[in-house]
Amino acid sequence: VTLQGPRQCGKSTLTREWVPQWVRGAKYQSLDRLSEKDFATENPESFLAQHADAPLRIVDEAQKAPPLFDAIKLQVDENPRPGQFLLLGSTEFSRESHIRESLTGRLSRQRLFTMPGAETLNLPLASPSQPFLLQASPRATRTQWMRHLERGGFPAIFAVREEKEREELLNDWVQTTAFRDLGLFQGARFTGEEVIRAMRALATVEEPSVASVAAKLRKEGRRVKRLFGFLEQLFAIHRLDPHPLSTGKPLYFLCDVGLAHFLGADFPRQIETWFLHAQQA
Repeated sequence: VTLQGPRQCGKSTLTREWVPQWVRGAKYQSLDRLSEKDFATENPESFLAQHADAPLRIVDEAQKAPPLFDAIKLQVDENPRPGQFLLLGSTEFSRESHIRESLTGRLSRQRLFTMPGAETLNLPLASPSQPFLLQASPRATRTQWMRHLERGGFPAIFAVREEKEREELLNDWVQTTAFRDLGLFQGARFTGEEVIRAMRALATVEEPSVASVAAKLRKEGRRVKRLFGFLEQLFAIHRLDPHPLSTGKPLYFLCDVGLAHFLGADFPRQIETWFLHAQQA
């Protein structure tokens, strides 16, 4: 099973706090630790063998050791017992991130998003008997809702009280995505400044499409589309495809409404971002 989503959306914390309640003896390892990453990369079979008796092995940031996926495929083929591995990742497991073995037919994918407004505001769940958005009475005040649109749902960011500190954390998220994370993909020949400009353009153009962003940046549409493809694989943006019978074009939205606010999105774009996120989450 894989649990994937944008960086800092809470995958590791959720797994460490929730899984031990259900699987006693589960073994957690993070490839953020350099020694673990090197071991998993250089000798993946031995890496897996060291905890062979654990009922569940959790590998955080699994994409950092591409050879590990071949070793997992071999082990799962030899022993097809379900639920042996839980792989956490902040990128898609793809050839572009140097992972040759996609574990097709052996993998169940689960997606984790940043926290929705109801969760950050500690509201009760909406009634399943009523259509979406139609409630007998408001679930939150305008002040609460505006606060969510501004702060978003990154677990380690939205609750920070000082606005300057929140902005610094969001800026760090953007900088890390642009200057470090995009380098995980082969063929991603974009400067960090170019990536940040594209993300800001996506937050502020009237129509969040490839053509509109390309026009604002004065870049070729193919280049912008390729960049958006990489950002999708980092779960930094979401693509909204047109209806199959329409002649429309895909639209793209940032992964978190607080991030959209930070990058300059106006109120209508924040509402669109929130709505898409609420539907997905």
